[in-house]
Amino acid sequence: MTRCLTIELRTHSALVVVVDADGESCRIVGVAETAFDEGQTPAAKGARLQGVVEKLGVSRLPAVVALAGDGVQWQAFQLPPCPDDELPLLVRMQAQRDGMSGADEQGFDYLPLADDSGSHRRVLAFDAPARRFQEALAICEAARLKPVRAVPTSFGWAAAIRVPLHASNQQDAGGAASSHDGPVLTQLILGIAVDEASVTAVRDGQVTLVRRFKVSADSDVQSLALALNGELRRTALSLTQADGAAAKLEVLVVGADRRELAAELQDRLPYPVVVRPTRWEHGDQLPDPGDAAIAPPRWAPLAGLAAAFAAGEPTVVDLLAPRRPQEPPSRTRLIVLAGAAAAALALWTGWMAYVNVRDERLAADAAAQQLDAMAPRLEELAAVEAEAAEVQAWLDQTPNLLATLKMMSEELRPLPLDVDAYPVDDDVIATRIVASGAQLTLQAAARRDAAVRQAEDRLRTAARRVNRGAVDPNAKPAPDYQVAFTELVEPDPDAVTFPLAKEDAVKPAPGKTPGKLDVDSARDENQARKELEESDSDPTPQDEVQATANVVGGDPS
Repeated sequence: MTRCLTIELRTHSALVVVVDADGESCRIVGVAETAFDEGQTPAAKGARLQGVVEKLGVSRLPAVVALAGDGVQWQAFQLPPCPDDELPLLVRMQAQRDGMSGADEQGFDYLPLADDSGSHRRVLAFDAPARRFQEALAICEAARLKPVRAVPTSFGWAAAIRVPLHASNQQDAGGAASSHDGPVLTQLILGIAVDEASVTAVRDGQVTLVRRFKVSADSDVQSLALALNGELRRTALSLTQADGAAAKLEVLVVGADRRELAAELQDRLPYPVVVRPTRWEHGDQLPDPGDAAIAPPRWAPLAGLAAAFAAGEPTVVDLLAPRRPQEPPSRTRLIVLAGAAAAALALWTGWMAYVNVRDERLAADAAAQQLDAMAPRLEELAAVEAEAAEVQAWLDQTPNLLATLKMMSEELRPLPLDVDAYPVDDDVIATRIVASGAQLTLQAAARRDAAVRQAEDRLRTAARRVNRGAVDPNAKPAPDYQVAFTELVEPDPDAVTFPLAKEDAVKPAPGKTPGKLDVDSARDENQARKELEESDSDPTPQDEVQATANVVGGDPS
């Protein structure tokens, strides 16, 4: 026989059931429960749980994690028809749309439900909160337990009475109705815990519906039967609506101790109610779990899950090993074809390269002959090239005043003036700008000291190095502007780009190659310069340009 345990972890307690089982028999080894303190860490909870497990005389066993109550979220989806290999991806997309995690690894799984309509796919999705699920795994690790399955507790009732379950596939959904002449018997497995009950509808081993609902823990048999009567009738109505015809039903009440309840239900329901003993019950004799304070309805579904795993029976839902999209088929053929295409492309590329090199060599020989013929002319143009380079170097030392003013206007103000929520207190205005080469001396006014630092940060973001000069907090250089300050602004040599240099770059004339001298343009510039010297009008030096902007009024708009 194989020994296994099931652990049901709640926020403040843990319930452990240990069983020995094989294909035919099952024995309850022990049942124990422990409480957790408020704010206890997973390691501390695991240590306490380990002590409880060792008292049962077991250790290092495979553990089935039972998810009950708020430990797992249920959600029913109705999806369009699709192949079985595409269903996992479709379910996860719908789960994420409805606020569930839809995780691919652990903590999310779904159960395809049987449906005779063939017009849609019905699934029941299960999603465990990530934090609580990982905490449960950490507690098991600290208790030296190896989690092998994570199953909702409600599926333990079917396992307790040895009813095999399997998920529906596309073939079952499309042709289940046509394989029978009349209505197929649907078994409603009714499991009742202390304060919760669940109904699992099974047809030919396929799960068609799963419901769980709260029941009163203190109600007598008559009150409990009355409440269950309403829930079972709702379940029957749901099955009738799904099948389009009246369903042939049979209620299986789990547990030999539920005969009185089954008799009460039989008086109220129009279909048979049968008491089904669990796999560890023999006649009217109940096992001794070792802790009489724990009622059998609390640990019965957990024992069913442990017995099913120990007996090697599969489970329809496992949040530790969820259903995933199928792996794509082998791409060997595609890789071989791609390799052949690559080889052909390489051969064609080599041939074209040879042809291009041959043509280039012929063209180079012709160009060399032309170059020898043009050598005298090139010597004449060399002097013109040198003179043009001097002119260009002189022009490069002159700043682009318009681009400089545009940059300053964009970086000094925090936002454009047409923004509704314009930060008036952070506004900065320039009273004077002195440009000397690429270096700027900025005299400006601000409403407060914080605006000065913000303006410096914006200038540094624009690839500028900023050095603060004099600051007068009470100068009032303009109406409503209290602070006057001076900044020395120059390009940051460590910056990767320099916006002004990009804007001011000299673009070649249409049809000209960048970096080559335009002989006609250089000749025209040289001629214009000679005419200017002959007219005795000296050009104005541009080594230093001063631009002064006086601000009238203090309104930034």
